[in-house]
Amino acid sequence: MIVVLAALFLTTIFYVAPSIIGFSEEAALGGIFSQGEAHELATFIEHNVPQEAVIVSLTPEVMRMLLDCEVVYFFTPKGMLELKNLLNISDEALIIDALRARGFIYFIVPEPTGSANSTDAAIYKVAKAEMIYNSYLYLAQRFRVFSLVQEGGCFMEVFSNGLYAVYQLL
Repeated sequence: MIVVLAALFLTTIFYVAPSIIGFSEEAALGGIFSQGEAHELATFIEHNVPQEAVIVSLTPEVMRMLLDCEVVYFFTPKGMLELKNLLNISDEALIIDALRARGFIYFIVPEPTGSANSTDAAIYKVAKAEMIYNSYLYLAQRFRVFSLVQEGGCFMEVFSNGLYAVYQLL
């Protein structure tokens, strides 16, 4: 019961309230992307990511609606089930082999956020981006598969828009 109430509370804060207050364009894309930023990322993926590639994403889930390829969004039950076997592997070679076997070639991860200007929409956007980035840092500390993306040895950054970066498995 507490989990349901917490989920309703978070949904209201991060998705419903912003649209009522008046910055619905960003609320429609998870409260973090402007339409231009979201389409910039979607355009890069459309033109540079092979259709058969699977993307592991830590972007707001609604970003998947703009992408025409398979996206595994980590912060969902389905995403966690898809990645659960990778989370317990600490050997780099085994992780890379498992990623390639499943087709997980691209990762979309959050980038550090800057400071916001004084508008409510900008403050909200930076606060939400920072929350997602801190979640990613926690995952990178806890699970080797995410720290490999961050270290850059076997991944290369192929796109960045200041909020999110796309990394490709080499």
